[in-house]
Amino acid sequence: MLLKLLLSAFLLAVAESAYESSCTEVEERCKQGLRCSEARQNMDISCSAEFTHNTRNCSSRCRRALLTFGVTSVGYDYLEECACDAADWPCKRKRDTHALCKDPTVRTDRRVECSDAQRDCRNDRMCRVALTYFRSHCSAMLEGKECSDSCRRTLKALNWTQISADFVFCECKKRKTTTNCDMQRTYMYDLCQIGNGATSLQLETTTLLLLLTCLPIFLQQAVFG
Repeated sequence: MLLKLLLSAFLLAVAESAYESSCTEVEERCKQGLRCSEARQNMDISCSAEFTHNTRNCSSRCRRALLTFGVTSVGYDYLEECACDAADWPCKRKRDTHALCKDPTVRTDRRVECSDAQRDCRNDRMCRVALTYFRSHCSAMLEGKECSDSCRRTLKALNWTQISADFVFCECKKRKTTTNCDMQRTYMYDLCQIGNGATSLQLETTTLLLLLTCLPIFLQQAVFG
């Protein structure tokens, strides 16, 4: 029974990973919301030089615009998860720009002390913007209530730079009593499944490897009874 459940989960994971929504569909959903539409327009203006490949550098203005768009209802899907149509070159240029502008070497296992991480974030203009979104979108999570979709998107977007990622994965200063920092980290771990240095990709990879290990055993039992 357990093996059958694992096989079902494996097949579901494969099916989900094989399907990618079209970026055209995602963009149409964005146009239906005022906030997302305004953020997209701001991104198009702020990143115009990057989108036209007139520069191989990413301006701070463009980085902030990408972040603002990325934390909207469908902005993260557009920048990270959907698939550009074959002939949709504007879409592909935007995705290329996003890849250029985010830090590909971000680590989530550095374990910076939280007060240091917060100080560094406040001293960095891009991270200050991200911190504003974090406090706005994750207020319910910080109170131990729920991790909303907007909070999850914001936490994912915070991994686009090392300084903001350090803030998300920081460690509270060790004290004899539980502090507000300890409680907020616990809420983030429990409600949003973020913590222990394991990214969602690492968790998905571990699950997939387990399923692949069990699959031959299940198939052997199915064939030979």
